[in-house]
Parts: sequence; structure tokens; C-alpha cells
Amino acid sequence: MFAKSDLKDGDIVTYRDGRIRTLRDECMIDEDGYIGLDLDDYNVK
Repeated sequence: MFAKSDLKDGDIVTYRDGRIRTLRDECMIDEDGYIGLDLDDYNVK
């Protein structure tokens, strides 16, 4: 397992529900180019 701090720009993340996001400049971007939350806004439980 890895931590959120292990993510690097350009990494692809697959959520548990199957959605895919790419990390760009500390933001999660979906397949349509929509900019989501900043990486710092995600809480890992």
C-alpha cells in the first residue's frame, strides 16, 4: 500500500468506485478534463 504523499504529477488514480483521475499540479483531473479537488483536500481514512 502507498500513501497520498507517494503520488507524483502525472500519476493515474483509480477510485474504489471505478472513476479515474490524473494528478496534475496538485489537482485531480477527470477523464473529461474537469479539475476536481486539490490533493490536500482529500482525506484518507
